[in-house]
Amino acid sequence: MRQFLKKNKDERIQSEINSIYRMGYHVLMFGILIDLIVQFADNKLSGNSWTSVRPLEFGTFMAANILCLILMIYKGIGDDDTRFAETEHFPHAFYLLRSFAISLISSVIFGALKAWQLHPEVQSDLSLIIFIFFISIFLSTGILIYGLQYLCFRIAKKRRNKIADTFNHDDN
Repeated sequence: MRQFLKKNKDERIQSEINSIYRMGYHVLMFGILIDLIVQFADNKLSGNSWTSVRPLEFGTFMAANILCLILMIYKGIGDDDTRFAETEHFPHAFYLLRSFAISLISSVIFGALKAWQLHPEVQSDLSLIIFIFFISIFLSTGILIYGLQYLCFRIAKKRRNKIADTFNHDDN
């Protein structure tokens, strides 16, 4: 009976399964994010003053991502990219590019949603309104994402150094 309970784990197979789960996680999170955006847009287009998304879905989405981030930081990783998981210096160019891309995508999505919700009497000032909205979303999202990435990197580096010190003290 003991043979059935204990399974031998092949590291190569575990690595492949982990990459499959990671891809599935990204597809699931992207699908939930698109659903949340569609819910928000649908509420705005239907003229509801209450623009809400399903709280359970939004809470689950946020909890899953925050939990993954906290666990990565706790393990001293800070990012799922192995090139930067153990670096001692923050890779500014990589994270600036990532923040720029995410800011651009979110600005375009929310700019389009803002254009759909505007009333016909404001259509003459549409380009100025959309431009201001686009820039404000772009800047706030970019700064927030870059700052969070830097904070996560610093905390993960501190945690990684603490783990390394623990191992060094155990060896002595």
